[in-house]
Amino acid sequence: MSMEASHLLRSSSPTISGRSSPVYPLARGGADDGSNRKDKNYRRYASGVERALSLFDTALQEWADYISFLGRLLKALQARPTGITDVPHKFVVAKRLAQCLNPVLPSGVHQKTLEVYGYIFSVLNKDSLGNDLPLYLPGLSPTLSFASLSVKPALLSLFETFILALDPAAVRPALKSIVLSLLPGLEEETSEEFERTHGILDRFKNVSGRESGQNANILDVSRDQYFWQCMFLASITSPSRRQGVLSYLVRNLPNLGSFPSANSTPVSRSQNESNSIGREKLSPAMEAVASPEPGLLIRCFATGLRDQHLLVQRGFLDLLVTHLPLHSTFLQVKVISDDLERLIAAAASVVARREMSLNRRLWTWFLGPEPMVHRRNSARHSSDFEDTDYPETRLERTQSEYFKRYGLDALVSSIQRMLVSDSLTAAAKARPFRICLSLMDRWEIGGLVVPRIFLTALESVWHYQKVSHSKESFVEVLRSANVFFDGIESGLIWGELIKVIFLALQVEESGLEQAQDRLDLVLFIVTKFNVKEEEMLLLHIPITALLLLVCVRNNQCKSSVWSNLRYGDLHRRALTICSHLIDLIPGRALSVDSSSQAEDTWKAKDADSDTQNRQLLEAITKFYENHHRSVETSTRPISAKELGTFLLDNAIHMVIKDLNPMGRVTNVEMELAVLEKVVRKGPKSENSNWENYLSILLKSSEALFADDKDSSLFQSISAITSALETVQLAIPIAAWKSDFRVRQIIPNLITKLWFHLSPSRPQYNVEAARCILRIQRVSPESQLIEGSITALMIGGGDVNNRVPSVDVEAARRLITLWVHSVSTLNGSLGSSHISSKSNHNGDQASKETVILARPLLLLLDSLFDPKSEVFFFTSNWLGSLASVQMWVQIEIYKEVYVYLDTHKADPKYFCIELSNFYYDVFKDLASYRMELDLKI
Repeated sequence: MSMEASHLLRSSSPTISGRSSPVYPLARGGADDGSNRKDKNYRRYASGVERALSLFDTALQEWADYISFLGRLLKALQARPTGITDVPHKFVVAKRLAQCLNPVLPSGVHQKTLEVYGYIFSVLNKDSLGNDLPLYLPGLSPTLSFASLSVKPALLSLFETFILALDPAAVRPALKSIVLSLLPGLEEETSEEFERTHGILDRFKNVSGRESGQNANILDVSRDQYFWQCMFLASITSPSRRQGVLSYLVRNLPNLGSFPSANSTPVSRSQNESNSIGREKLSPAMEAVASPEPGLLIRCFATGLRDQHLLVQRGFLDLLVTHLPLHSTFLQVKVISDDLERLIAAAASVVARREMSLNRRLWTWFLGPEPMVHRRNSARHSSDFEDTDYPETRLERTQSEYFKRYGLDALVSSIQRMLVSDSLTAAAKARPFRICLSLMDRWEIGGLVVPRIFLTALESVWHYQKVSHSKESFVEVLRSANVFFDGIESGLIWGELIKVIFLALQVEESGLEQAQDRLDLVLFIVTKFNVKEEEMLLLHIPITALLLLVCVRNNQCKSSVWSNLRYGDLHRRALTICSHLIDLIPGRALSVDSSSQAEDTWKAKDADSDTQNRQLLEAITKFYENHHRSVETSTRPISAKELGTFLLDNAIHMVIKDLNPMGRVTNVEMELAVLEKVVRKGPKSENSNWENYLSILLKSSEALFADDKDSSLFQSISAITSALETVQLAIPIAAWKSDFRVRQIIPNLITKLWFHLSPSRPQYNVEAARCILRIQRVSPESQLIEGSITALMIGGGDVNNRVPSVDVEAARRLITLWVHSVSTLNGSLGSSHISSKSNHNGDQASKETVILARPLLLLLDSLFDPKSEVFFFTSNWLGSLASVQMWVQIEIYKEVYVYLDTHKADPKYFCIELSNFYYDVFKDLASYRMELDLKI
């Protein structure tokens, strides 16, 4: 029975599996097996077969029973009447024969079973066997994989004698199964059946390419495409058969290696365009492999390269080198870009094994043939390598150029796909980092790949931190990424980071969210990865910190843009990164360096600061471009000494811009923190910018003082206080104490802080007290703060009066300052008891609170007026004190401090005066306490 023409046409170029199988005639069962025929002889024949089959329903005790029952079945089949070509109960017969080919049974049972198969196949004519092949083939298919040496010849004889003789229309639907059943015979090239099995597969290839009735001696290799599709599918879907597929491909796969011509279309095309581009004429054998499209061949190689067995991977790599080189027209023109990326990704994945034999073959495939070797062998391999096909002179082509032209784009795209994949498993996320680390062993490959995937790789780790299932998974991925990061040249790392920073801080409002993400990525990199190499600490990190300050300073000038709160967030992110980088900079990185190749004088020194910054940015950009090309010839854009100077100047200008009365103070605290770190890293500066800096502080404090509404932002006051601390660190002590502006700034600040000490503003009390203590630490004279507080308490009255006027609100503010000052110092310094063994803590506490001495005495004087409201407030406060020791200690320290300052610490007179002071203080305290007790 022949198949219809439609079946033949459909199976000639299958879309997926290449199979157009007829439906099993299971529903027809008994109608087709001949058991219902009216012929008495046939019914007797069928009855005998049925009785023989019924023996298999009994309990089979030993393997000899199988041979016995198979013998009876064979006898029953041999009793067929003349002219009968049917096998009664063929479904049950096929089932029992398949059971007898179980691998646990001995080879004797297998041989007897094959004998029965052989008789059945000899009884059936070609059409009947073609129709019943789906019944008998499933039992035979797996047999060769476990058959003994005595069984294999009989099995192969069945294929040679009967199945090969079938009509091509009957073979084609079962071709994939036939190929799978024969491939185990090709796993060992030294086996006795290897050549025979290989020959059978070749004959099946010829059979599948013929039409029904075509002369077997006429071969057309272009019609072998269906067989090749079945072979490729066998490798893709059956890992256990890949070794056999590999052996067949080594012998029969046509060589696909030839250089594309100069006008060939590059590999950047879609699936729909793949068949219409590329006018390169392929040989008929190549067309058979590549038709209807080469996707199956590529997937066959990809699955083979990802196989778990080392020998299979090695074999497919050898095939790539010898039969499918990277420069071939087949890969560069015929194959679509997605398939080329899939193949290159699979090939690159072999480096994860860390096996030198695999890596050596991969480098050969990626880097191509050596030019001289190619030249010597051109005569013998003219079909593969033609001199005229080279677009450039062979001797001028290097391995790096070869890879860059033929494989770089596809490899980069494939790695980027792995990095951005949706997989959340740690192994899948870590895999591309391990591949890249191995690729870096060859600079010709890693030097081209890493710069293009560096940011994508680190960004994938950053994103994975947000979506990972567990901390352990993220740590595993981060560990692999760190190893990859440590293998990259530091100039490349910071060159890429500087590009990201520069683009983020030059962004328009429409791309603000993306710019914030870029800075978040940079912060993630500098905090999670090892950036403490010597070259990074001494060169790249200071330059990056300077770039950040310059960009932030430039953006401050764009007041219409950077006044936006959203841009303020971007500003804060940049300052956070800058602060972290400055923490990493060692002090020697900003001092004179003997090894520096840069000149000590910046060539634009006489220009204004904006011009200097613009030229500096250009120099930094040019430096990293040259550094990427050649590390040896690149010179640093600025010397270490001038780097420290530029850092300080830009940090000062950045703070000045926002401390200006018309500026914004939102980010001043962060800016001041950056400035303080820069000051601590470098030497004391005599730069004239400090003069400008103090002038801006004075203007800001005067603006606060002139605010009659007393509604100034506490943030501004705190910022100016921090600025004073920073200036005191940088300016020499003598210049600091003699500067008149400092003596004007401090009273202005104390006036505004006094307002925030009011009990009606409790949210600022603690911070206001802390700010006053901070000012005390940097004040040239403690009397400056003490006098300001005293003047604020008497409200402009005469301080020399016996009983100055102190209102109850001023008393409350003073007690608020007392409470928070004493508690702050006790919390940070511990107990302040005076003892002969250790009085350091007490001395420190007294020194910090000496500014309260005269205001406290002024408050104590209010007890002379028992009718005043201040008298009752002060009396209640004194009664609530557990001890007056701290108060007495402050007054003693105040007297000692003044005496030492005026008399230059003459020990003789100092002891006399101190004794008299003790007597007066305790006498006054005793009288105050007695008067207080009488009134109570």
